[in-house]
Amino acid sequence: MKSLIFALLAGLALPAWAEQSSDEMRRDIELEFQRLQARDERSSTQPPSKPAETRPATSYTATPQAVVVNSPWDASVHQVERYLKRVLKDPK
Repeated sequence: MKSLIFALLAGLALPAWAEQSSDEMRRDIELEFQRLQARDERSSTQPPSKPAETRPATSYTATPQAVVVNSPWDASVHQVERYLKRVLKDPK
């Protein structure tokens, strides 16, 4: 039991030893900042790369479609009526 308590206390104390001091953190941040500045300078001096070849949004050719208009008589749509007559087979 004593060994278990000692192991737990030692485990709690380990993160305090592993933490960086503020000077070490500042040095790491400054090095990272310098690395990023150098990368930005290199990328700004290089000519822009050729854009990737893009395909059109549609890979098929569009066929002309009939204009859908509501009938002034009863507000029906001719194309819908024709489709329903062709598809729906009601028994007589």
